[in-house]
Amino acid sequence: MSDNPDEGGGGSVYAAFIDEEYQRQLTRRDRNDAKGQQLITHTGLLLTLMIGLVTFITDKPAEVIEASAAAWFAIALALAITTMAIGIHVSGNRVYHTVDPKTLDDMAARPQWADSEEDARFHVAYVKRKAAEQNRVRNGKRARWAMAGQYAQIAIVATFLTGYVILLRELS
Repeated sequence: MSDNPDEGGGGSVYAAFIDEEYQRQLTRRDRNDAKGQQLITHTGLLLTLMIGLVTFITDKPAEVIEASAAAWFAIALALAITTMAIGIHVSGNRVYHTVDPKTLDDMAARPQWADSEEDARFHVAYVKRKAAEQNRVRNGKRARWAMAGQYAQIAIVATFLTGYVILLRELS
């Protein structure tokens, strides 16, 4: 078997494989975008529930909450804001690699493309491979940020519940 994907018709197999990898990274990008949007939405829901629970158990809107409970609520709020910021970062489209216009111009100027469909397929596959590699790195980083955001949501719930239990003890 030759190392050259153009010999023996292997170029089309190589091009198809690279296209699958490229498409896989696009799918992964879409999932990361959805995770970022979910972080924002779910954190907003958590904030709404937290405010509603505190409002529900207090007698008056201006009632003073014990300092230790208020501190836990403030930590939960700070975590919520951080988690929403992570969600915005994860769902941002600015970090994806696309083919540089200069590369596209260079590829269009290659005379061998007129002579060999296999050469053309190989060069397109090469560019897609480079884009897939760079997107794989960026997708991996964004997936780690999304996971950090999900753990932050757990921390939001834990800190809020701690403050809530303190508040319930104070009011009873």
